[in-house]
Amino acid sequence: MEQPKFIDYQNPDNKGLDFDFLREEGIHLIQKLTGAFWTDYNEHDPGVTILEQLCYALTEISYRTQFDIKDILYSENKTEQSFFRPDQVLPCNALTINDYRKLLFDSVFEIKNVWLFPVISPNSELNGLYRILLDVDETVSTESNKQRVLQKALNVFNENRNLGEDIEEINILNPLDIKLVADIDLNGEVAAEKVLAQIFFKVDEYLCPEIKFYSLEELLEQGYSLNDIFNGPLLKHGFVKTEELPAKIDKILISEIMKIIMQINGVSSVKNLKLVADGVEYENQINIGPYQLPKLISIDKDQQEQNSIEFYKNGISNQTLNIEEVKRTLNEMKSANRRVYRLSEETIEIPKGEKLDLKSYYSIQNQFPTVYGIGEDGIPNSPSEKRKGQAMQLKGYLMLFEQLLANSLAQLEHAKELLSIGGSYSKSYYSQPLSSVPKSDLLFKNTDELEIDLLSPDNEAIPINYIKGLPKIMEMGEDHHDRIQRLLDYLLALHGEEFGQSLSQFNYYFTRHEFERFLINNKTYFLQFLPFINKNRTKGFNYQKGLSEIGNISGIEAKISVLLGLSSFVPDADKKDLIYQKKSFFNHFEAHQLKLIDMLADHEKAGDFRAIATEVVEERFELVDDEEINIDEISNDLKVKLIERSAFKSAGVVTTQNLKEGLSIENYRVGRLNDSIKSTSVLFFSKEHNQWIELAKYRDPEEAEASVLLHCALFKELNIKSEGIHLLEHILLRPTAEEKKFGIYILDQSGNRMLGSDKTFTFQERVKITGQLQTYLKEFDKYSVEITSSKDFEIQLSIEELDLKFVSIHADESVEATHEALEKLYEFLIDKRNIVDYNHKIGFFIKNSEESPRIPENFYSYRMSVFFPDWTARFDNPEFKSIAEEVVFKQQPASVALSTHWLDISKMQELEEKYFRWADLKQKRTKESENEEKFQQAVDELTRFIFQFYHMDA
Repeated sequence: MEQPKFIDYQNPDNKGLDFDFLREEGIHLIQKLTGAFWTDYNEHDPGVTILEQLCYALTEISYRTQFDIKDILYSENKTEQSFFRPDQVLPCNALTINDYRKLLFDSVFEIKNVWLFPVISPNSELNGLYRILLDVDETVSTESNKQRVLQKALNVFNENRNLGEDIEEINILNPLDIKLVADIDLNGEVAAEKVLAQIFFKVDEYLCPEIKFYSLEELLEQGYSLNDIFNGPLLKHGFVKTEELPAKIDKILISEIMKIIMQINGVSSVKNLKLVADGVEYENQINIGPYQLPKLISIDKDQQEQNSIEFYKNGISNQTLNIEEVKRTLNEMKSANRRVYRLSEETIEIPKGEKLDLKSYYSIQNQFPTVYGIGEDGIPNSPSEKRKGQAMQLKGYLMLFEQLLANSLAQLEHAKELLSIGGSYSKSYYSQPLSSVPKSDLLFKNTDELEIDLLSPDNEAIPINYIKGLPKIMEMGEDHHDRIQRLLDYLLALHGEEFGQSLSQFNYYFTRHEFERFLINNKTYFLQFLPFINKNRTKGFNYQKGLSEIGNISGIEAKISVLLGLSSFVPDADKKDLIYQKKSFFNHFEAHQLKLIDMLADHEKAGDFRAIATEVVEERFELVDDEEINIDEISNDLKVKLIERSAFKSAGVVTTQNLKEGLSIENYRVGRLNDSIKSTSVLFFSKEHNQWIELAKYRDPEEAEASVLLHCALFKELNIKSEGIHLLEHILLRPTAEEKKFGIYILDQSGNRMLGSDKTFTFQERVKITGQLQTYLKEFDKYSVEITSSKDFEIQLSIEELDLKFVSIHADESVEATHEALEKLYEFLIDKRNIVDYNHKIGFFIKNSEESPRIPENFYSYRMSVFFPDWTARFDNPEFKSIAEEVVFKQQPASVALSTHWLDISKMQELEEKYFRWADLKQKRTKESENEEKFQQAVDELTRFIFQFYHMDA
């Protein structure tokens, strides 16, 4: 039944819609302000009439602000997107084993199923490694095709690899052919051909199930929420239910096969059920090896096998099966099970608003009584010039209020831009001219010649011209950068993020205006690229690609770079993406033909800098006024010529102290050395030597002054481009299981490493040795205290039967203390009460070469190192270092132990040399083996470098 429509006489909850409330409040305020000389507040009073018109206009504005938010934010421009779509913000990189399985199945077409198993062993402390087993399509039969599939799967994993994780092993499962033997009674309701196809399909699905795709529509109809559907990585071909990812079976129960067959429509009973594998009949169960996958021999594979299943109807054998019909039905069922969907943006329903006219303003002057003479018809009858002037005065008075009303609607119209993810945020206040006011053009100033004696926030004079001056006047009332930053903070908070780092106190490189823009840009990048940053927040870099490849970065590096405002991250306006490229912290110095050094005094080029007496500087040189020079007006060719004359350029060196000093214009002076010299010199104060040095000479004094600003700009660039991070995952430095680099520790009762093996083994050799070692630890005559070449004493455990010796990790200068330590260790190892498990008495290490230290295996497990340069003006500040370390700590995954280190020039150069060389050889190693010796050396050198920052017993 259609409900009747009526006017609600109840006062609205929104007071902005309540005309009576607004009028009453307005009169109350007027009484407080003018009660001493205005006592008439009746309806006939012109002031009350004006108040009523303004209150009515306010109700209209309040009404428009209550429109549905999707209508207010409606935009025909797709770039003005106020909220991310579910498929943009909800998916993430692979976090779980099931996520990895989905990604591999989605990306490698030849895979029918895939399983991942964490490599966990009591004989190892290495964690974060996976064994991947693949079930591939029957068409992948040749060795070359199998290797191609393995490589594709490896590529997918590395492209989505989590921090601290890697592949230890990847293999294609070996098929174990299973033949089904049974006598089956049919009830006659279903054709025997269909029953046989159902048996083959259902049993094969149980033995080696295939993963299924679902469409978005199907999952929504089944009651799944978008939050559940997009939980995990975004796939290209549809969605996979986590609960339907089958586990790999390790045994086949005949009873389960019986249940499956009995549930098929048309089957009344099953007799003499057996499974045949490798020519052996099984009537109970078949155990499946870890690298085996059972495959049912169906009629598709060998048509002769259909005789292994006998069908009976009413006790009579059915020998007239149509084999082609069985094959066709089976293929139909398999095809239906392999439905593939292409995910597209159009499949996700996004609320679509209605285009509304939020901005248009209808002047209240059109609604005043005719006697006021301010409407379209003007003043009635034949008014005098005085009366006309009075009407124009009232019109102008009202327009002050109307401008506020019209601007409010303009602000509402542009809400979609202020709340847009891709907004430019060029302004936060909007206005519109009062074109709807009757005869308003008579009151507008349209001249361009005059200017108001005021300056806008960007130091531009405000024109009297109404159309041009109105936006400028609006800007005067706002702290633009503060409002935009608070707006961006709100938008970030909508997505559960905050830009909480206080960077404002660490402005070393920008003017105040530039720094405000810098902060806004950082928050804007953070907002616009939240899907990229958060999706990959735990993702590691792909070591199969070069470090210099654009975008090949770990997720934590991306987020830290944005939060700290590092120059590594820049936006690409065309691709709407963030561009990150791993670079050396020294390349930009080389681009300027400069070398960064610690101390100039220790360098051969120190003599290239001419010292100038302080008395001469104080008498003849002066500061440069940067407001009088605009280097943007200088051509690039002239800029190069001016800066090339610098003493820094001729010497080809710059110190870390110069980097900081060179930013301040107060450290420069310009003038002539004496009256006989016509050229103008530029001086620079070096705190390193506590003296002034001559940078360059110029014939033109203006060129000399410009040179000072160019030097400041150069040092600004050198500082900014030096700021960045290098992140290294320790797990990527581990040896392979076949390398003889695995050793054994013997631990004391406190878990301290006391003894270490003098030999290393392959992983499997160490497993074997570890199993044999337990007995020999209890034989006291195998222990001894020996003197070392440095005249200290150490414990030795010699096991001739295993051709193995253990020696002390740390020698002791006291023979008594060494004997006492041996007795305590032996008492703990024999453990007469069997309190401590054997696995808690031994530990493991990795030793890359004879000269290398022993590296405890837990050094590699879920550990990362982050390295910052410490020589820039900002990075040299202890408070900023604390903030940077706090950012790193907050962003690190909970499963990873991360250490932060600040390196000086020499250490950073050493790190980069080893790091980039290792990464290059690591990439090549996946394609060729001729550089194996160089790669092993690079691994050893980089491991040693990182290990020096960790306080671990070797």
